[in-house]
Amino acid sequence: MLWKDGALSVERYFEPKFVPDESKTEEEWVRDIDRVMSDSVAAHKIADVEVGSFLSSGVDSSYVATYFEGQKTFTVGFDF
Repeated sequence: MLWKDGALSVERYFEPKFVPDESKTEEEWVRDIDRVMSDSVAAHKIADVEVGSFLSSGVDSSYVATYFEGQKTFTVGFDF
């Protein structure tokens, strides 16, 4: 948005474009994503204190928690 001389103009700043990378097979993507997730969770579990996973009830936190075998997970609910 731009406000100039008492007039407002609206122009799209960014147009996202999805360009799929078809250089790998589905199996290769699954293997690569699994390796990256496993490495990332292992790196984040390095600590001087006990580590757990906080669940937001979304698919992403549930997926990350699957890499926390035997570890503690936490979630919070609110009663309105």
